[in-house]
Amino acid sequence: MLDQIIKVTKELSRLKWNLATLDDSDTDLIIGDHPVTLHDLAKKGAGSTRALGLRNPNVELMMPVSRRMAAIAYHSNELPPMYTLLDSGTAEELNDRTMRAAQRFVYASTESDEILKRFIQLHGTGPTVRTTKLPSGNGTLFISELRQAKEMTPAQSVLRGN
Repeated sequence: MLDQIIKVTKELSRLKWNLATLDDSDTDLIIGDHPVTLHDLAKKGAGSTRALGLRNPNVELMMPVSRRMAAIAYHSNELPPMYTLLDSGTAEELNDRTMRAAQRFVYASTESDEILKRFIQLHGTGPTVRTTKLPSGNGTLFISELRQAKEMTPAQSVLRGN
């Protein structure tokens, strides 16, 4: 277990991190029961069927840290700004990612019928885990793979405008 924590920590430290604040005109961010989301930024036909994980070069990790701020990380050779103001309208994209990843619950700072309708629409459309069981010597090997949902189209990075 400790070995896995060390491996994940190393992968997270290789990403470029940014604290991003919403534009004043945007709605607040929501949070779900699976608050860290991974999103494949690859264009269709350019690797978008790759496994969705921290080693995928096209992955963007997003995690709300408050109603108005999110931590966003991605692979890049460029040095990103550490703090960014997001473009107007970005909250909707980030909230959609949170709703897609949620298993049962999303939490908002205000009561909203629109958020509820959107959650019902998006629930179950997020990435999925596929586990394969393989015999290995005297035991069994389980390989888990996180995959982007087929109906999701690759999105632009909320930071880089790609």
